[in-house]
Amino acid sequence: MSQASIDISIVIVNYNVEHFLKQCLQSVFAAKRGLKLEVWVVDNNSVDGSVKMVKDLFPEVKLIENTENLGFSRANNLAMEKANGKYQLILNPDTVLEQDTLQLCFDFMENTPLSGAVGVKMIDGEGKYLPESKRGLPTPTVALYKMTMLNKLFPNSKTFGRYHLGYLSPDEINEVDVLSGAFMFIRSSVLESIGYFDEQYFMYGEDIDLSYRITQAGYKNYYFPETTIIHYKGESTKKKTFNYVRTFYNAMIIFARTHYKGSSQKWLVGLISLAIWARASLALIMRLAERVWFPLFDFVLLYGGFYTLAKYWEIYNRYVPAYYPENYYLYHIPAYILIILGLVKISGGYQFPFKLYRAQRGVLLGSLLVIAIYGLLPADFRFSRAILLLGSLWSLIAITFSRFLLNYQKTGEWVLDSSKNQRIAVVALEAEYNRVVNMFALGGKEGKILGRISPLEQEENNSDSLGNCRQLDDIISIYRVNELVFCSNDLDSKQIIDWMARLKDESIKFKIVPANSNYIVGSHSKNSQGELFSIDLQFNINKDENKIKKRIIDLLCAFILMLCLPLSIFRPSGLLSKFSNMISLLIGSKTLVSYIPLSTNQNLPKLKKGIIHPIFDKRVQLNTEAIERVNFLYAKDYTASVDFQLFNLNAKELLI
Repeated sequence: MSQASIDISIVIVNYNVEHFLKQCLQSVFAAKRGLKLEVWVVDNNSVDGSVKMVKDLFPEVKLIENTENLGFSRANNLAMEKANGKYQLILNPDTVLEQDTLQLCFDFMENTPLSGAVGVKMIDGEGKYLPESKRGLPTPTVALYKMTMLNKLFPNSKTFGRYHLGYLSPDEINEVDVLSGAFMFIRSSVLESIGYFDEQYFMYGEDIDLSYRITQAGYKNYYFPETTIIHYKGESTKKKTFNYVRTFYNAMIIFARTHYKGSSQKWLVGLISLAIWARASLALIMRLAERVWFPLFDFVLLYGGFYTLAKYWEIYNRYVPAYYPENYYLYHIPAYILIILGLVKISGGYQFPFKLYRAQRGVLLGSLLVIAIYGLLPADFRFSRAILLLGSLWSLIAITFSRFLLNYQKTGEWVLDSSKNQRIAVVALEAEYNRVVNMFALGGKEGKILGRISPLEQEENNSDSLGNCRQLDDIISIYRVNELVFCSNDLDSKQIIDWMARLKDESIKFKIVPANSNYIVGSHSKNSQGELFSIDLQFNINKDENKIKKRIIDLLCAFILMLCLPLSIFRPSGLLSKFSNMISLLIGSKTLVSYIPLSTNQNLPKLKKGIIHPIFDKRVQLNTEAIERVNFLYAKDYTASVDFQLFNLNAKELLI
């Protein structure tokens, strides 16, 4: 096929984002209109079913299956070298195009002969503008302003705000230095002249390098805001990791060494090298602080209460005239608190969103354990049972207070379970609305949907209808809607994007139900990666508290196996197997109960290899469909008691 017969070649590099890729491809083909497209998907060795999904649902897509993760540049180049279009579009899989995006970009390039590439306005999952839609070149001074965060302090300054070109209107066409690799619409003849992505870059920086080479070849890069796309995946979530810092800033070093010469290169490379260590150290400190500060806050809160109670008690309420020794405050009280907080951790009291019962359960269990240990201590170490009881009561009050306080700090709300305050309206026609209601019902969330908003302006209201799209502002105000679910089967992506952009300041969460899907896609901000909400597939085994319980059960089982190993002398043939199981459970390479082996298990939450499987009656012969159902129910309805029951059923085989 000749290049002239294809208008646009679209290249998408995918890595383990099956559901986002599906939505992206749906939007791409919906935007085809009269254009002749070829679509390439380069899969970087995904394990989430992406390849199968593309083959089954999009047979017209040209698929390249890599056997390893080749990185962004190399993977794109594999398709770009084979592409036949007059233009090439580099597109991220976590994007959604408007119906006219491709046509408008095509027409702009056709009418702007000096344009080498064009980028568009991008919004996040909240409908908010993404500043990375347009960027300036990272010259030494621009890099300095970014590293010192002056660009954030003065985002609209022509001097300090050049990294994201904040002084340029996000609603006007402008010539810019750098376009985002999430959407780069490039003239193929330019690529043939300057080459494709530089494969020195594994990830990050390759879009800057290509944008720069386009301008060096005498062409212009344009920011084109007359069409908008959704780009779910935010940047900020990964910026606290050392790998991100190293990869991102090393890309800047590669760019400096490639394109700058003399003192400018040395200055910039030195500056960036210093920034790598500074930002990496800061990232490490921030990650450590995030892990430690919450338990540390609880520790200080509890210690303050214990200390005050002990001081008051020793002065006013003790019949023994001596004061508590210094060691009581330095060692005993901290030990009590650490035991209580340890049980709070095991009970899931530090998981967000906070569930009050988890923290309170941890306090109660921890207090009981402290009192039990206290009773076993020598008389010289048993200072006051009253302080333990009063301290336990204080711990319960303090932990409850801290959860409300920290939830407010994180969310701005005093209510712990904000999902209870969800007021959801579904924008859809009747058939699709009923399907979404059923999805929510399967997930136990049927009470959260207020009703339906019709996307048709003239549709008559009925029992489930809150009104139509012309009445949207009034509906949101009257019914206090705080979440909108769009059904893409009944709305085009332009309508969805327009609504999201218009309501971006209304504190409303947005989600999209792709056509013919059993999942919902959404993102609460550009600072969080795109999120997948499989309403009808809420697996209990994925919950952090159940993961902790499952690990505790594995360790208990390993301990029981250790105690029973001497009994295996009566069955020497099984001794090695039992010893191996015990070690595997201790080090965590196996779990006690896992799925029955089956190829379709890749669609379930990941579990380590199991010693036993969730079959309660071994006499029953199961076919593949039945095994799938057993594995599915085990993951979906998992409780710790299930593992205990299965352990009891298999105790003889495991222990003797």
